[in-house]
Order: sequence, then structure tokens, then C-alpha cells
Amino acid sequence: MGTLAIQEILETGLNPVLVAAAAGGDEFVNSDRTFFVIDNAEVGSHTVTFAVQRTKFDVPGFGEITFPALVVSVPASEQRWIKVPQAPYNDGNGKVQATYDAETS
Repeated sequence: MGTLAIQEILETGLNPVLVAAAAGGDEFVNSDRTFFVIDNAEVGSHTVTFAVQRTKFDVPGFGEITFPALVVSVPASEQRWIKVPQAPYNDGNGKVQATYDAETS
């Protein structure tokens, strides 16, 4: 599993550096200002799955809420900017683990 570097957006902007998906998946430090960007340059759609770390929350007034793994489909030749919620998906080190259905581009 690869560890992705966080790229900070400054007032002057950001020229993002995208990296190929790691075969065993990737992880990244997730904060309230972090976005995960996936760019699918393939001719078919692909999915990225974010592992859930805490599946159940008791929310006053709503009862128990269950979170599944977060699965995002990315159509061919498109990008997705994904805001992964911290509470259900961050592990004990504040990281989120992502796996992919393919690691082709």
C-alpha cells in the first residue's frame, strides 16, 4: 500500500501532481480540508473503495446510523474529487485506505 503525499492549495493556486494507483491500494492523511482526486484516463469506468473503520454511530434524535465502505465510480475519461468523511473512514492514525478495481492509469 502506497502513502500519498498531501498537496496544499495556496493562494497562488496548485499545479497538482497525480500519481498512479498502487497495486495494493493507497492511504492518505485525511483532515477536514483533504480531497482525494482520481483521474480515470481509461476507456471504461473504474471504482475506488474507501475502507470504513467505524460502521455505527448513535446520533441523538436519529438513532443508530450505519456507514458502509464508500464506493465511488469514475466514468471513462473523467475525474472525481472526493471528500471522505473523517469519523467513519479515518483509522487510528488519521489515515484513509483506498483500493481500486484496477491500477492501469
